[in-house]
Amino acid sequence: REALSPCDLHERVPEPSAMSSPESISGFDSAGQKHLLPVYYFNARAISAMAKRGAHVLDVGCGTGQLLAFLARHRPDLRITGIDLSEGMVQVGQAMLAESDLAPRVKLVCGDMRNLRRFTTEPIDLVSSVFALHHLAATPDLVACLGEISKLVAAGASLWIFDHARPRRRQTADR
Repeated sequence: REALSPCDLHERVPEPSAMSSPESISGFDSAGQKHLLPVYYFNARAISAMAKRGAHVLDVGCGTGQLLAFLARHRPDLRITGIDLSEGMVQVGQAMLAESDLAPRVKLVCGDMRNLRRFTTEPIDLVSSVFALHHLAATPDLVACLGEISKLVAAGASLWIFDHARPRRRQTADR
């Protein structure tokens, strides 16, 4: 039904960009430690299969870095850089990485996924984005982000994107 139905949803409303309050950051981080482990496992396996030995991975919209920590524990040869717009998310992630001794290989930085030049001074072998693109407020933001990513892919990087799909019907969204 979903694929063949006409679209009846109203304009997309992005998630709040309020991922900077201590409560929202804590809730996101807590979910990552518990409920999102199967999603992280799935994505880490896919990224691992795509990443050559010693690869440099750039994750766009890394949140608190839970996925990146999971990946780094299972692929100690990777160098990983995660960027996120929320300074609070990055700070929580940096503390977690320092406690788990992953900080030398996994770096989280505060930045905008619509402008990746600052984070690509060294070659990137793989670009990933997991549950992040839906946070972009409007189509021009998505176009800017994908334009930045396409430059990295054109330079030889592999690409892994895993995100929500926008359902066509209100009933699907409610379910």
